[in-house]
Amino acid sequence: MSSKTIHFTLDLEADLGTAAPVKTYEAAAQTGRLVEIAARFGLPLTVFCEGEILEKHFAVVEPLLAAGAEIELHAYDHTAAYAGPERRLENLRAGLAAYEARFGRAPRGFRAPNGMIAAPELRALGERGVEYDSSIFPTRFPGRFDFRRAPRRPFRVAGTTLVELPFATINRLRVPIALSYFQLLGGAPFKALVALFGAPDEIVFDFHMHDLVHGDWRKQPGVSRAARLGYWRAQTMPDPAAALAAVARFFTARGYRPEPLSALFERAKAAALEEYPLP
Repeated sequence: MSSKTIHFTLDLEADLGTAAPVKTYEAAAQTGRLVEIAARFGLPLTVFCEGEILEKHFAVVEPLLAAGAEIELHAYDHTAAYAGPERRLENLRAGLAAYEARFGRAPRGFRAPNGMIAAPELRALGERGVEYDSSIFPTRFPGRFDFRRAPRRPFRVAGTTLVELPFATINRLRVPIALSYFQLLGGAPFKALVALFGAPDEIVFDFHMHDLVHGDWRKQPGVSRAARLGYWRAQTMPDPAAALAAVARFFTARGYRPEPLSALFERAKAAALEEYPLP
């Protein structure tokens, strides 16, 4: 697993996910724009889609399917992220039911809202036939998770049948290599940090539709000041989607080959991976 690859993964969800108190889908409805960018730069897409979108807003998924994107599961919605393990399990199972009703099979992959996941959910995924998880940020986010001891490369989740494909972080700094961070820090500083400290050979890169298009969702009453600040830079760019193109150019120039996430999973499951227990 030594070749350099980058895997562009979209979390397809309600605008701002957990941060917005009222669900809207203005950004999600613009997946056609993403398909154009992906085609221009030759980016295979892996999409982790909320079950609620599969049930009620499937039209936004159709352009991605037509373009050959992999569609995996992103729970049912984001409402259970902070509600504790039992509520998250219920939400996960509702998402699995929605996915299976739509596609007639279990998803191969899963991603938890906000990267918040624990062993009970991971075991439940394996029991339902899911093969890999891609929820772990190997870093710390106060109030959400602390996975600083987790491996930064694919690993087997102890006590489950799953392979974990963690998000990429900048070496030593453990800053996530994700579009929201690229936009928040600014392209030039972010690129400088990657050039100085380096990045993993396999980059699982994360982004959302609300990172790519303008909208008023961050101005909703009840959106926290931190969330407003986090998306302020992207929303004040002339074209937020230009940042995704800049990321694609930057990493391909550094020798990274774009691949769907399933390709990384296939290599990982055949390798002698480290095993790591998650709480």
